[in-house]
Amino acid sequence: MQMQAHKTYYLCGALLWAVFSLLLFSGCSNDVQAIETPAKPIVQTESPIRGDISLESEFIGKAESGTQVTVYPEAVGEVRSVFFGAGDIVKAGDVLCALNADKLQNTHANAEVAIRAAENRVKSAAVSLASARQALEDVLYGYESLKDAIPQKTHEQQVAAAEDAIAQAELAKESAEIALRQAQISLAQVNDSMLDYKIVAPISGVIDQCNVDVFSAVSPQTPAYVIAEKEYMTVVFHVPETSLTYLRLGDAITIRKEDAAGKGEITEISYSANAVNRLYAIEARISDSELSLTSESNVKVLLETNHAENALLLPIDAVYYDGGEAYVYRLQDGRAAKTPVEIGMADDEKAQVLSGVTAEDKIITTWHKRLGDGVEVEVAEAKK
Repeated sequence: MQMQAHKTYYLCGALLWAVFSLLLFSGCSNDVQAIETPAKPIVQTESPIRGDISLESEFIGKAESGTQVTVYPEAVGEVRSVFFGAGDIVKAGDVLCALNADKLQNTHANAEVAIRAAENRVKSAAVSLASARQALEDVLYGYESLKDAIPQKTHEQQVAAAEDAIAQAELAKESAEIALRQAQISLAQVNDSMLDYKIVAPISGVIDQCNVDVFSAVSPQTPAYVIAEKEYMTVVFHVPETSLTYLRLGDAITIRKEDAAGKGEITEISYSANAVNRLYAIEARISDSELSLTSESNVKVLLETNHAENALLLPIDAVYYDGGEAYVYRLQDGRAAKTPVEIGMADDEKAQVLSGVTAEDKIITTWHKRLGDGVEVEVAEAKK
């Protein structure tokens, strides 16, 4: 009976182990099956299109000005204030800096006081002259009214005295007017001298050089500023022979300096290469007046150095490289077909295809980690 119980116990254990093994084997079998039959890579396709593409190149250039004016101080002195420095844009008549003119300011104040005093003398003399003339009229009118009561000789003496007073008043007024004119001339001379204590821009343009600082000494023998006429600024840069082929007079360029950008056009092309670096000099006129440039400023020059019209174009992300050789994946009978291609120009978005595919081909444009030659793929539905 005990033997029978042990047999039954072992039989149940074996049965349970068989069931567990069957379940375990079934799970592993499913995993193996999942690995052996992975899902198809889902990709998107696109046919090459016809369009234009251009290649933009960047060069380093140097700004130059057509006309420069050197500005000298008109007086010896010490700089008190500087209003403009190198690189600033100025207009004709702008005060660039001011010299210390304290002594001249006192002279100017004294000249103004002298003018006010002279004006008061002129007014006073005019009042005196008017009073003298009125006195003469009173004498003449009184004699007509009291002719019988006033002796002739007395009347004549009164008239002579009144006329003499008028003459004296006229002389006093004339003297006051002369003094006023002299005071005005003195003030004008002081004003002219004060202009010498200001350095003014003679032309509009960009300051190329600023040789003054606050408290620095200046004199008429030392240049204070150099101003370049901005309307005639040019930029000179150099290109290799491969780029020279595509350049023409009048071609547009973009000039960049830090965060600012301007426009220009090519005005001169040299077809003689530099003997040292074998580069060709190109000159362009800067047409954008918002750029703050000085002569000898280094700038970036961007221009189109190649162009193709009606080219066969593909998204740049669809092109792969293996050992320097370009290729794409064509969709062929539901599979990816690795296809060598010849690439021409390329920019950040598209590449020019010279050979290898046609406009009728469907090119896989998305990457997948399992994408490879001969791999079966599933094409995603195009986005609407």
